[in-house]
Amino acid sequence: NPYKCEKDYLTFFNCPDDTKIRIYNIVGKKERELKNPDREHKIIWDGTDSSGKPLPSGVYIAIAEDSKGNIKHIKFIIQR
Repeated sequence: NPYKCEKDYLTFFNCPDDTKIRIYNIVGKKERELKNPDREHKIIWDGTDSSGKPLPSGVYIAIAEDSKGNIKHIKFIIQR
């Protein structure tokens, strides 16, 4: 799943149907879970946690998993 950051959004491309992306902070706390809206092949994330608050600067891990069990890990940095 390639990804691209534009302003305050991170876009994950080439996501098969029913893909879920879980965002974790560096100590392993799950901050957010994202799903493919309307079966589009991309997922756009606004950098917020599950309560809608912007995540602070730091290192994060995204784990993308599709309905076939394929998993991809992506490590990235948020710098505010």
